[in-house]
Amino acid sequence: MTGGAVAVLGETGKNFAAGMSGGVAYVYDPENTLADRVNSEMVSLSNTLEEANEALVRRLLENHVTHTNSDRGEALLADWSETLEAFTRVMPEVYREIVEEEARENPVSRLC
Repeated sequence: MTGGAVAVLGETGKNFAAGMSGGVAYVYDPENTLADRVNSEMVSLSNTLEEANEALVRRLLENHVTHTNSDRGEALLADWSETLEAFTRVMPEVYREIVEEEARENPVSRLC
């Protein structure tokens, strides 16, 4: 992944995000096991999503349901507060630094 945003609703394999150089992945991780499968040398994880992140994840999930009629997606939306707590943000370290620098220079603009 080199840019954009993605919501991952299923399990990830080992070494998740090994080739991730940009963008953000929001991984549904209700068992809280992602940290054991992620390439922690390249990315950082956050279990706390800011309001803008929450809105983006919800929009991604709603779009998924709209285009696929996903029963799982509908169930996740139906219990949104609990679902939201189970998402982890995955962001490459270098990209995170760029986002933070952009936020310092222009507090109105947010990349992620």
